[in-house]
Amino acid sequence: MKISARFFIMSALIELVCIAGLLLVFHFLIIPWHTETVKIKAAETVSAVQAALEKSGTPRIEARRIAGTIPSIHDDSIFNEMKGKYYLAVFALFIVATFILILISLDIYRHIISPISLIASGFYAAAKKPGGQPDSLTYQNDEIGELAREYKLMSEKIESMAIEMAEREKNIIRLEEEAKKSLVEKIDERTLELEEINRELKSRSEELQKIREVSIESEARHRALAESTFDVSCETDIGGNYLYISPNNEELLGFKPDEMLGKNFSEFVHPQDIHIAFGAFQKGLNGLKAEATLRFLHKNGHYIWIESTGGFYQTASGEIRAIIVSRDISVRRKQDEELFESEKMAALNNMANGLAHDFNNIITCVGGNVALLKKCLPQNEKACEIVGRIEKILTKASRLTKKLVSDSFGDTLNLCAADVNVLIKSAFKSVFDGGEYKTRYNLELKEGLWAAEADESQALQMIVNIVKNSAESMNKEGDIEVKTENLIVFDNDPSLVKAGRYVKITVRDSRGEIDIQTASKMLDPYFLKERQKDGLELYNSYSIVKNHNGYLTVNPLGDKGAVFTILMPALQDQAKSAAEVSAQSRAKAEMKKARVLLMDDDEEILQSLNENLVEEGYLVNTSVNGEDAFKIYKSCLESGTPFDVVVLDLIVPGGLGGAETIKKISEIDPGVRAIVSSGYSNDPIMAEHQKFGFSGVIAKPYEIKTLCEIIDSLCSEKV
Repeated sequence: MKISARFFIMSALIELVCIAGLLLVFHFLIIPWHTETVKIKAAETVSAVQAALEKSGTPRIEARRIAGTIPSIHDDSIFNEMKGKYYLAVFALFIVATFILILISLDIYRHIISPISLIASGFYAAAKKPGGQPDSLTYQNDEIGELAREYKLMSEKIESMAIEMAEREKNIIRLEEEAKKSLVEKIDERTLELEEINRELKSRSEELQKIREVSIESEARHRALAESTFDVSCETDIGGNYLYISPNNEELLGFKPDEMLGKNFSEFVHPQDIHIAFGAFQKGLNGLKAEATLRFLHKNGHYIWIESTGGFYQTASGEIRAIIVSRDISVRRKQDEELFESEKMAALNNMANGLAHDFNNIITCVGGNVALLKKCLPQNEKACEIVGRIEKILTKASRLTKKLVSDSFGDTLNLCAADVNVLIKSAFKSVFDGGEYKTRYNLELKEGLWAAEADESQALQMIVNIVKNSAESMNKEGDIEVKTENLIVFDNDPSLVKAGRYVKITVRDSRGEIDIQTASKMLDPYFLKERQKDGLELYNSYSIVKNHNGYLTVNPLGDKGAVFTILMPALQDQAKSAAEVSAQSRAKAEMKKARVLLMDDDEEILQSLNENLVEEGYLVNTSVNGEDAFKIYKSCLESGTPFDVVVLDLIVPGGLGGAETIKKISEIDPGVRAIVSSGYSNDPIMAEHQKFGFSGVIAKPYEIKTLCEIIDSLCSEKV
């Protein structure tokens, strides 16, 4: 519906509403109010008239008549007439208002509604076709004309802008198409590139996945190897701080991996070996092979020997890491030390035994000649004194060679239940009773000490040697402390001592400063320090302890001296009684005409023995080897003049020795009486001569008197 029609309808409605409102107001408000007012005024008028009449003296009847002439307030005709007048006035007002409203509406329509309609028509026309706005309105000089003129300008601008926008839209569409085409081309190119990159990434991803799988597998394999091997594997940073430690470290060092992680390896290395550890670390950083043998701290406080080898690598972030593999070599090192010590002692023993053998031959030869000289010399006091001195020297030399052989191979042990406390007291009494030493000593001897399974005489000599060595090393002054205790060693003990029960003896002295190198050589033979008289004391003690399957060690105490630790096996079973040695009485043969065959590779010994035995009244034949001795024995046996006793040297270099010779002689004369002789007093044949066919044994050097006693004893048994 157009705005003009709406305007007329609205005007009519407004007019009708106004008329209806007026009618309602007049009918329900004004007319009733006016009627009531009139009634009230009429009543007041009547009352006033009556009052006035009464006041004036007018008779009541006259007064009522006069009052009756006044219209009654109850007369409806009067009021209906009044209503008709009111309605007529309202209608007249309605006619006037309607006319005025029509005039106003026409003016509004002409000056407002119609121009607005024209403007609206112009907008509609402009919407359909640019430039279709009404030009007639632009000539008006009112607001509508100004609005029409502004609208025309705006329409022209809008039309221009519309044309420009249309052009721009075409350009935009063209640019969009070009951009879209270019973008599609670039997208296609980029898609191809991305597809290629995707293929490469996929290929690399597959390679990385394979590498990752291989790396994971390798890491798992190496971790399994590290955790399943007996060796300990660890990883450190360039500063030596632990980053990883394999679980078996607890078996090696007693520490759980968590207890060492984050700590520096120098906290666990022996202070004297830290420079070795850092030296190996530096070698590894320089690309050299990093190896080290050093001592590591065990959780229980002692140090164990560790052999470590390692290498370095660089992480992806550029950090330097070290991989170190370590193993416990305490047992191997102890075995190497024992092997070295054993080989050293074997070499020394062989040398000592060889020297003793040669010296025994010399002493035997010299002793025999001295005995002959003594018989041949006139009864000269001076000559007898000189010969006596020579015999004493020979006796001393003989004891020395026997000591060398004893230290080398050990004498036969007469084991028994030895009271070590008693032996220590006896040793100190033996050393200090003479007043030669001014050394102070303190004995802490444990009550209830186990009995040691030992040869008492050798154990006593061992203690005496150590005490004398300490006293002499302190210039006969100082302090010696001795302590005894019971000791049980279990399997896998860090000290590597064989498991069992031991009697432990600790001898501590104050001899002054001793370093590790000196302490390691103190048990070697002839390792003499100043003020010491004998170079075999400690070596002899070491040999005795070793022959008892015990342990003897020397440890330095810095500038405070040294401490000797002796472990003697405790008696495991019931106490063993000392070996009873029965004194065998040997009757001297009454007949001095016994036939004796001597065999020795040393002609000087043969000559000396021959002359001495002849002087004693024996019939003697000599031979320098076993072959000749067998021939001589066989010849005399076949001729009916057999030998009563044969004295055979055990070892004949390059010829038939005593053992082979007695075997051949026994084949032709099972009743042969033979004596084996040797400077190797610890040879098994010397120890068990009867098993090898000999009836007697004599160790060089020996006195002629001793040999004669054995010969006479065998001759008496034969008779």
